[in-house]
Amino acid sequence: PKQAASATAPAAPAPAPAGLQTRSVPLPGMRKTIAKRLVESKTTIPHFQVSTSINVDPLLELRKTINTQLEPQGVKLSVNDFITRGVALACVQHPVVNSSWRGESIDYHGTVNVGTAIALPAEKGGGLVVAVVRDVQNKGLRAIS
Repeated sequence: PKQAASATAPAAPAPAPAGLQTRSVPLPGMRKTIAKRLVESKTTIPHFQVSTSINVDPLLELRKTINTQLEPQGVKLSVNDFITRGVALACVQHPVVNSSWRGESIDYHGTVNVGTAIALPAEKGGGLVVAVVRDVQNKGLRAIS
C-alpha cells in the first residue's frame, strides 16, 4: 500500500512514459487544407452538441435482416447508412436544423447534404476527408451505401 500524500504537499508530476519525444512533422498539402478548414468551420459556424442514449438493438436486427436479403446483390448496409438516412429525415421534419447563418439572414436549404468524416490511412497521407451524400432526403439505403 502507498502512503497517503499530505494534504498540504503538492503532488509530484507523473514521469513521462518512456519512448515519447518532442518533434515536429511537416504536413502535406492535403492535411494543411484539412486543418485549415476544420479551424475555419469551428470558428465561423455556430456549434452545439446534443447527447442521448438509445437502444439500437432493433436497428441492428433490421440491418441484419436486410443485409441477408441484399447479400446476393453484393450490397451490405452499414449502421452509418441508417444514421445518414435518419439525419436526412430529421432535417426534412425540422428544416431549421438544415439552415445556414448568413450574417443578415438565415438560409433554409431545399435539399439535405450529409457529410461523414472518414479517416485516411497513413499510407494515403493520413488525416480526414469528408464524403458528402447530396440530396440524401431523396435516396434509399442502398443509394446511400
